[in-house]
Amino acid sequence: MKEEIKRNLLVVNSRDRKSGTSSDFIYSLGDNSLEIEAVSLKSAAIPHTYTNINSTNNLVNYKTGTDFVLASKYEGCLVINSIVYSYIITGGRFTQEEFLETLNSTLEGVLIVSYNEVASRYEVTTQQTLDVPFVLTDYQYYPAFLNLWTALGFVVPTTLASTPAVTLQAPNPPSSPFNVVPVQSFSVAIPDGQYNITDLIAEVAIALSANVSGSISTAINGDGYVVINGATQTWKFNECDIAHYLGYDYKTMPYALSPNQAQHKPDLLGYRYLYVASNTLMNGYNCIQKKGEKTSIVGAIPICSTYGSKDTWEAHYPVIKAYDGSVNISELDIKILTSNNDPVPLDGADVILVFEVWATVRL
Repeated sequence: MKEEIKRNLLVVNSRDRKSGTSSDFIYSLGDNSLEIEAVSLKSAAIPHTYTNINSTNNLVNYKTGTDFVLASKYEGCLVINSIVYSYIITGGRFTQEEFLETLNSTLEGVLIVSYNEVASRYEVTTQQTLDVPFVLTDYQYYPAFLNLWTALGFVVPTTLASTPAVTLQAPNPPSSPFNVVPVQSFSVAIPDGQYNITDLIAEVAIALSANVSGSISTAINGDGYVVINGATQTWKFNECDIAHYLGYDYKTMPYALSPNQAQHKPDLLGYRYLYVASNTLMNGYNCIQKKGEKTSIVGAIPICSTYGSKDTWEAHYPVIKAYDGSVNISELDIKILTSNNDPVPLDGADVILVFEVWATVRL
């Protein structure tokens, strides 16, 4: 005779946790041990004690420097063991770092090209042991292409060492477009708090002023877009939530001086969802989130409250996790995650979660 599966409720209050914080904790069932066949998140009450700028999203990430557009094709030939090899760089938009990554990938470990910021010169470093020394040659299979080595400041032909780890510095400065200002990355934290747009852009101006030359100021223009003024060197935002909140798309934002206007209007609502996660209850990973990170999501809680209140949610159409067989649980892990997969900073305020569990016994 088939054993009857019974429905039970499991109420988890983070105040009663065994260890951890109210958004990242271990909960013990005490002397009880459950043989669970399936589980579902039935309801949740989560206090909105986290500010729109907090420890999970308070970094202003940005870069100074510039990028360049390579409109022509360049060919750099090497003589390796008396054989001429051609290496071609096609067009595209690059920072200096991105260009060097592309070039060194193209060279496939034969040489490493780098840039010496102190000397403002490109350098090549040998990587292999050869019977005959390397030669940076002026020979080109494709005469219509520009010579890469002379554009980087080298004199060709030039004979290099036949042993690894020998560096040669270009005697001349690079020509345009390779004479760009190298990119430097910065990350500045602003104070946590519940910000309006006026206060936030003021803090961002302070963060940018730490490393971007000029007299940085911020404003909202007549169309409602954030505008950053006063920079005397080119810069752009790097990936960060604050740039997104201000309306800047770091991927398409160019390196620019001033005025530097956001592509979109500001949005300070912050998180849209909080996620209840438990590796124990999900019996492993069941979700892929930001940048392919695997998580164990029991339920997604839409944020409908404002700061200082709470979100109370109940599942109208429960999503049930059914196991292949009974799973014995005596304690479980619980995390309340942001969209960045960080535990939300609740500042000690407790959450209450109600799970519906299917087991072969009545509690």
